Amino acid sequence: MGQTHKFVKLLRLSGFTPMAIAMFVLGTALSFTAPYVSLYGVNHAHMSPGKLGFFMTMMAISGVVISRYLGKRSDAAPNRRPYVLVANLAAVIGYGGLGLTSNYWLILVLGCVFLGIAAAILPQMFAFSKTALAFSDSEEEDLGQAGLRTLVSIAWVFGPSIGAILLSLLDFDGLFGIAAGCFALAGLLVFRAKTQPASASHPVHTPPAMPLDSGLPELTLPEHPAAADAPLRRNPPAVASRASTATIAQSASRPVATSTKTSAHGTMAGVKAGGQSLMKRFGVDTTILLAFTAFTFVGMSGAAVMIALPIYMVNVLHGNSHQVAMMFGWGALLEVPIMLGFGLSSKRLPKSKLIAAGALIHVIYFIGIMLADSAEHLIPLQAANAVVVSVFSCLGMQYFQELMPNEPGSATTLFFNTNRVGAIVAGVLTGWIAGMFSYWHVFIMCAVLSSIAFVMLVYLARQDARVRGKAGAAKLAR
Repeated sequence: MGQTHKFVKLLRLSGFTPMAIAMFVLGTALSFTAPYVSLYGVNHAHMSPGKLGFFMTMMAISGVVISRYLGKRSDAAPNRRPYVLVANLAAVIGYGGLGLTSNYWLILVLGCVFLGIAAAILPQMFAFSKTALAFSDSEEEDLGQAGLRTLVSIAWVFGPSIGAILLSLLDFDGLFGIAAGCFALAGLLVFRAKTQPASASHPVHTPPAMPLDSGLPELTLPEHPAAADAPLRRNPPAVASRASTATIAQSASRPVATSTKTSAHGTMAGVKAGGQSLMKRFGVDTTILLAFTAFTFVGMSGAAVMIALPIYMVNVLHGNSHQVAMMFGWGALLEVPIMLGFGLSSKRLPKSKLIAAGALIHVIYFIGIMLADSAEHLIPLQAANAVVVSVFSCLGMQYFQELMPNEPGSATTLFFNTNRVGAIVAGVLTGWIAGMFSYWHVFIMCAVLSSIAFVMLVYLARQDARVRGKAGAAKLAR
């Protein structure tokens, strides 16, 4: 009953229900389009492998660049809603246009410009919901974010199968047209959603908008005053901190006691203390750099297995398309209860340790794939992959938001860009390794990348634990 009450209370929150419906509709639209873009390029636009590779790579790069730029801009704006609406409108134009043309250069423009802008939809939606919905406390906020992320996973349970049916009945113009309609509906729901005033939802400190000057996610951060000294220099209300970790601050959306702010920001400053000398010399926050690199390696592994596993399952292990659909549908279905569990318990969960454990499970998952000698053995393995996806997509997004508490838009975008950068590199490496050796060797690459990520994340978790211990000892001494 207690858990049910939490969900009922969340549904009664002003603006949450339309945002939840919009997130489900967005997940459905993405599940209609993402699996079939490459097929569209070959069968509809008659692209050669070289042209298709160039199109997919440029679309991914533009998504990284534009979404990062919009993330910085939204952090400097009083209201994120316009950025969500612009991204949805771009998706409507982009996917609607793809269904109406087979001209390669026009498709390239649609992909790099409009679908590049559309890549900001999910990060901007999560950042908007985090700052614009009047969550009563950090636990409810964590549950709300996990719930929204779970709705995307639910859409992916059945979305690709429905997309395949629509594709067979309506061809690509009908499939992408329906997807464009879904994006338009999601935009309308966000436009009409009632949220708390922008001035109340916006963080106390917002960095200036940054120019678009790089094709990769920006890893340099503006200088922030030392958190431990902030209460001595400022009189405004303190920024809220996550009671779940007592070490990492969340975005400033609710006032709390000054002592809470001092503890949370001071602890996060301590987590980053090990890399301060490098940060001063090169202007890079090494904690965020390590986290970004580790998550990118995990994203590379995930993207590579999405490319290689269906081919390996059918061509090497002699499976069929039905088993491929069952494999991915089973994994997506398992993600739903796992993500909801994380949302309900996130206040008590050690995020850094669980994320490190997720990387280790990823290694075990790839070893299991390499040892499998039939297609049937790959289906139960998706339970392990579902845990990994749930940990990194649910807790990982919160982890980045806590590393950058005053920049939720940039933090969420940086998190999503780890997957996009990973996908860009994975596409090249997967093709090269499969061509030079075999698809089985692709899984070796994935296991190695996940192992490196595991080492990095263990280091960050131990650094976090040391700071927690020092903060606890200091608190007891006072």
